Amino acid sequence: MGEPVRYDGEHKRNDEIIRLLTEHFQLLPLCPEVAIGMGVPRPPIQLVNSRGPVRATGVANPGLDVTLALQDYARAIASQYPNLCGYVFKQRSPSCGVDNAAVFENGIQVATNGRGIHAAGIMDCLPGIPVAGEDDLVNADTREAFFDHVRRYAANNNRFN
Repeated sequence: MGEPVRYDGEHKRNDEIIRLLTEHFQLLPLCPEVAIGMGVPRPPIQLVNSRGPVRATGVANPGLDVTLALQDYARAIASQYPNLCGYVFKQRSPSCGVDNAAVFENGIQVATNGRGIHAAGIMDCLPGIPVAGEDDLVNADTREAFFDHVRRYAANNNRFN
């Protein structure tokens, strides 16, 4: 949505995408990292694969593990907003990347197709909900396919948009 909520206190606003979304849908701006109390600015986190499920930990402080908090927040959002009809995530984010977040192991990037902890939680809690990364909405065909999917999902689930 363009709010300055990134780890560095900046934003990644895309006025055209926001305009197109607001023409068709009611938007609910959410930032899971701020919602779980990480603040702005904040120490960056990364996805880490270390013998078990991928975790979201601090880059400079690996002892900072926000995995459970991000999972809990996803469950809370799914519960608090039962009429959600679609979700647009921040690409490449360790919280919100749909399928393109970097994953590290022993300080070395081992994958670029990781799923952010919050995004995974939303998709687990709301199976079938239409999801997109914000970059997916730049292409007109992909954007229209997402919009159509949201409308079908809303109609099939008796939800309002």
